[in-house]
Amino acid sequence: LHENKRQWRPDFIDLVNPSEQARLVVATDSGSYTGYSETFTARGIKLTRPSVGTWVDVGTPQNITWIEAGIDVGAKGNFYLSLDGGSNWLGSSLIGAPTWAGDSTIQVWNVDSTLNPTTNALMRMHIFDSPTVADINYQSYSKAFTLRGMKVLSPVASNNWELGSTKAITFLSAAAGARASLYYSSSGGLGYDAQPIAEDISIADGLNTN
Repeated sequence: LHENKRQWRPDFIDLVNPSEQARLVVATDSGSYTGYSETFTARGIKLTRPSVGTWVDVGTPQNITWIEAGIDVGAKGNFYLSLDGGSNWLGSSLIGAPTWAGDSTIQVWNVDSTLNPTTNALMRMHIFDSPTVADINYQSYSKAFTLRGMKVLSPVASNNWELGSTKAITFLSAAAGARASLYYSSSGGLGYDAQPIAEDISIADGLNTN
């Protein structure tokens, strides 16, 4: 008697959703015969928002959402952010208090206005405590999304630029548009000169220097 067996490693990010009502079916190519599994739990967490290709505006509140199955209702987790596709992760949790990862599926994220805009942001949920030992250190990753905005990198507060000298103005941009103008204020931003420093310049995602 031949035993049919297949090793299956479901990828929750790309293929299927976690579910406590999961079921498999095996069907012949002709459609003449089918076999069904019993209902089982496909355990895990899938981050659904932010999702691939979406924009998250820097400095605004956003909802983080996820699907979970088989995670203890007492499991506690934190969210972390990468600005470079997962090569490096910011050390602090995005949310001030731990999230009940197995009891809720939405969390408000107040996006820090000082974050660098990027088109290659990733989010990670990490469970650090749970009554169920198997939950601890479980991690789930989002796909790449955009932190949309613009951030001036120079000048900074420590600069003492002499009027009439030539200095480089640098800024980061992500999904903020293709053209921009630069303006000067002598009142700390209460008002800006009508005449721009540079007008209708071309900008791109990433670092810009003018």
